[in-house]
Amino acid sequence: MFIIKKPLNKLYGGKYLIDEYSVVYNSVCAGGQLFFGEDRHLFIDLDMESGQCYGISIILDAFVFCEIDYKLEKFSTGKLFYNNSLLKNYQFCMSKDLLCQCHVNSTNGLIMIGDPNASAEPINFFDDTFAVIEDGKIKLLIVKVGEEIIQRIKNIK
Repeated sequence: MFIIKKPLNKLYGGKYLIDEYSVVYNSVCAGGQLFFGEDRHLFIDLDMESGQCYGISIILDAFVFCEIDYKLEKFSTGKLFYNNSLLKNYQFCMSKDLLCQCHVNSTNGLIMIGDPNASAEPINFFDDTFAVIEDGKIKLLIVKVGEEIIQRIKNIK
Protein backbone atom coordinates (compact mmCIF):
# COMPACT_ATOMS: atom_id res chain seq x y z
CA MET A 1 0.00 0.00 0.00
CA PHE A 2 1.25 3.47 -0.91
CA ILE A 3 0.76 6.45 1.37
CA ILE A 4 1.20 10.13 0.48
CA LYS A 5 2.35 12.65 3.09
CA LYS A 6 2.78 16.37 2.60
CA PRO A 7 6.47 17.28 2.62
CA LEU A 8 7.80 19.15 5.65
CA ASN A 9 10.90 20.23 3.76
CA LYS A 10 12.27 20.22 0.23
CA LEU A 11 11.85 17.01 -1.75
CA TYR A 12 14.95 14.96 -2.48
CA GLY A 13 16.20 15.17 -5.99
CA GLY A 14 18.80 14.20 -8.45
CA LYS A 15 19.23 14.11 -12.19
CA TYR A 16 18.03 11.20 -14.30
CA LEU A 17 20.89 9.65 -16.24
CA ILE A 18 21.25 6.82 -18.73
CA ASP A 19 24.10 4.31 -18.87
CA GLU A 20 25.59 2.25 -21.69
CA TYR A 21 23.11 -0.57 -20.99
CA SER A 22 20.06 1.70 -21.51
CA VAL A 23 19.29 1.85 -17.81
CA VAL A 24 17.63 5.11 -16.77
CA TYR A 25 18.46 5.80 -13.14
CA ASN A 26 18.67 8.62 -10.68
CA SER A 27 21.87 9.81 -9.06
CA VAL A 28 20.30 9.44 -5.59
CA CYS A 29 20.13 5.93 -4.13
CA ALA A 30 18.30 5.07 -0.92
CA GLY A 31 19.57 1.52 -0.45
CA GLY A 32 16.42 -0.55 -0.98
CA GLN A 33 14.35 -1.38 -4.03
CA LEU A 34 10.67 -1.93 -4.76
CA PHE A 35 10.33 -3.94 -7.97
CA PHE A 36 7.22 -3.89 -10.13
CA GLY A 37 6.68 -7.37 -11.51
CA GLU A 38 8.94 -10.37 -11.24
CA ASP A 39 11.34 -9.47 -14.04
CA ARG A 40 13.03 -6.61 -12.12
CA HIS A 41 13.23 -4.22 -15.08
CA LEU A 42 11.51 -1.39 -13.22
CA PHE A 43 11.92 -0.32 -9.61
CA ILE A 44 11.73 2.57 -7.17
CA ASP A 45 14.61 3.23 -4.79
CA LEU A 46 13.31 3.40 -1.25
CA ASP A 47 14.44 3.67 2.32
CA MET A 48 13.90 0.23 3.84
CA GLU A 49 13.38 1.65 7.35
CA SER A 50 10.77 4.31 6.58
CA GLY A 51 9.45 3.07 3.23
CA GLN A 52 9.98 6.52 1.65
CA CYS A 53 10.22 6.32 -2.14
CA TYR A 54 12.84 8.16 -4.16
CA GLY A 55 13.95 7.87 -7.81
CA ILE A 56 12.93 5.30 -10.41
CA SER A 57 15.18 2.98 -12.42
CA ILE A 58 14.05 1.57 -15.78
CA ILE A 59 15.81 -0.84 -18.12
CA LEU A 60 14.60 0.72 -21.36
CA ASP A 61 15.46 -2.21 -23.64
CA ALA A 62 13.09 -4.44 -21.67
CA PHE A 63 10.03 -2.44 -22.71
CA VAL A 64 8.19 -1.35 -25.83
CA PHE A 65 7.19 2.31 -25.66
CA CYS A 66 4.17 3.76 -27.44
CA GLU A 67 4.07 7.48 -28.22
CA ILE A 68 1.01 9.17 -26.70
CA ASP A 69 -0.27 12.68 -26.19
CA TYR A 70 0.07 13.44 -22.48
CA LYS A 71 0.55 16.69 -20.62
CA LEU A 72 1.57 16.94 -17.00
CA GLU A 73 -0.34 20.13 -16.28
CA LYS A 74 -1.58 19.79 -12.72
CA PHE A 75 0.03 17.97 -9.82
CA SER A 76 0.58 18.28 -6.10
CA THR A 77 3.73 17.69 -4.07
CA GLY A 78 4.16 15.11 -1.34
CA LYS A 79 6.36 12.36 -0.01
CA LEU A 80 5.49 8.86 -1.19
CA PHE A 81 5.81 5.90 1.18
CA TYR A 82 5.42 2.20 0.58
CA ASN A 83 3.93 0.52 3.63
CA ASN A 84 4.82 -3.17 3.83
CA SER A 85 5.74 -5.15 6.94
CA LEU A 86 8.49 -7.01 5.03
CA LEU A 87 10.52 -3.88 4.26
CA LYS A 88 12.76 -3.96 7.29
CA ASN A 89 13.74 -7.61 6.76
CA TYR A 90 14.92 -7.42 3.13
CA GLN A 91 16.84 -5.12 0.78
CA PHE A 92 14.09 -5.35 -1.83
CA CYS A 93 10.41 -6.13 -2.13
CA MET A 94 7.93 -6.56 -4.96
CA SER A 95 4.60 -5.03 -5.92
CA LYS A 96 2.20 -6.19 -8.62
CA ASP A 97 0.02 -3.06 -8.38
CA LEU A 98 1.43 -1.38 -11.48
CA LEU A 99 0.44 -2.45 -14.98
CA CYS A 100 3.75 -2.28 -16.85
CA GLN A 101 2.52 -0.57 -20.02
CA CYS A 102 5.08 1.92 -21.28
CA HIS A 103 4.36 5.21 -22.98
CA VAL A 104 6.45 8.19 -23.97
CA ASN A 105 5.63 11.76 -24.88
CA SER A 106 8.66 12.95 -26.82
CA THR A 107 7.49 16.56 -27.03
CA ASN A 108 7.21 16.97 -23.26
CA GLY A 109 10.07 14.60 -22.32
CA LEU A 110 7.86 12.23 -20.32
CA ILE A 111 8.16 8.51 -19.72
CA MET A 112 4.96 6.97 -18.34
CA ILE A 113 4.58 3.47 -16.97
CA GLY A 114 1.13 2.24 -16.05
CA ASP A 115 -2.30 3.52 -16.97
CA PRO A 116 -2.12 7.03 -18.52
CA ASN A 117 -5.90 7.28 -18.07
CA ALA A 118 -5.68 6.98 -14.27
CA SER A 119 -7.94 9.64 -12.83
CA ALA A 120 -6.19 10.79 -9.64
CA GLU A 121 -3.94 13.84 -9.60
CA PRO A 122 -0.21 13.05 -9.95
CA ILE A 123 1.99 13.54 -6.89
CA ASN A 124 5.49 14.94 -7.37
CA PHE A 125 7.37 12.85 -4.80
CA PHE A 126 10.94 13.29 -6.08
CA ASP A 127 12.51 15.73 -8.55
CA ASP A 128 11.11 15.01 -12.02
CA THR A 129 9.24 11.96 -10.66
CA PHE A 130 5.48 11.62 -10.24
CA ALA A 131 3.04 8.91 -9.20
CA VAL A 132 -0.71 8.52 -9.53
CA ILE A 133 -2.08 6.67 -6.51
CA GLU A 134 -5.64 5.34 -6.34
CA ASP A 135 -6.94 3.41 -3.31
CA GLY A 136 -3.41 2.95 -1.99
CA LYS A 137 -2.19 1.39 -5.26
CA ILE A 138 0.16 2.92 -7.76
CA LYS A 139 -1.51 3.31 -11.15
CA LEU A 140 0.98 5.43 -13.08
CA LEU A 141 4.62 6.50 -12.78
CA ILE A 142 5.77 9.56 -14.71
CA VAL A 143 9.39 10.61 -15.15
CA LYS A 144 10.59 13.82 -16.81
CA VAL A 145 13.76 13.09 -18.74
CA GLY A 146 16.16 14.85 -21.06
CA GLU A 147 16.51 14.62 -24.83
CA GLU A 148 19.28 11.98 -24.67
CA ILE A 149 16.93 9.52 -22.95
CA ILE A 150 14.05 10.31 -25.32
CA GLN A 151 16.35 9.67 -28.29
CA ARG A 152 17.45 6.33 -26.82
CA ILE A 153 13.80 5.28 -26.50
CA LYS A 154 13.17 6.25 -30.13
CA ASN A 155 16.10 4.04 -31.19
CA ILE A 156 14.90 0.92 -29.36
CA LYS A 157 13.92 -1.72 -31.88
